[in-house]
Amino acid sequence: QLALANKTRLVVGGDDVTSKGLAMLNTGGSPLNDALVESTGANTRIEAVQLDGGTGGSCDTAAQNFDLIRISGASPSEIVNVEGRAARSNGLRLSPADAPNEVRDSWLHHNCASGVQANGVILTRNVIELSGRRLSNNQLLFDEAVGILGDAASEIGTNANLIRNHASFGIDVQHVLPLTLENDAVCGNGSTGIAISGTSSSQT
Repeated sequence: QLALANKTRLVVGGDDVTSKGLAMLNTGGSPLNDALVESTGANTRIEAVQLDGGTGGSCDTAAQNFDLIRISGASPSEIVNVEGRAARSNGLRLSPADAPNEVRDSWLHHNCASGVQANGVILTRNVIELSGRRLSNNQLLFDEAVGILGDAASEIGTNANLIRNHASFGIDVQHVLPLTLENDAVCGNGSTGIAISGTSSSQT
């Protein structure tokens, strides 16, 4: 178990690296422009990891741009069986790769801005819930928080996810192509369950 204060973090810079079995807690009290785990390498795999952003009473995503996992490698990464909670910003922030990143069998909850912000991702059998609410008591902190945010012209696919009880949209996608939503339960959200804007070459 790692307690990481202020701007200390785990950086994965090499290719074909697996990080497995870690528990990481942010103990820094000030706003951070950072991430608990950042990967810039190709083919990263993050498995059986628990991440806690340590969010306190505030939830200002502009000032506290602090994600739990930030992926920016050129080749796709896998996130498997991860619990990510209490991020000051996004649980996962996934940038474009040469193929979509994959997230499966994970639980992302009580993150301030979104459970997943992605430009290219396949999400399978995840529970993504309670974005915009405080971990300790479910108090609403940020009323624009969403479950899944897709905001670039990259593929997003979902299958058999539970996406519920977010402050705003369950799924909010803009200019995504292609977009495939399949066998998901999207319920109990503060605004529309699924919001789609812009154009897509394929929406199913």
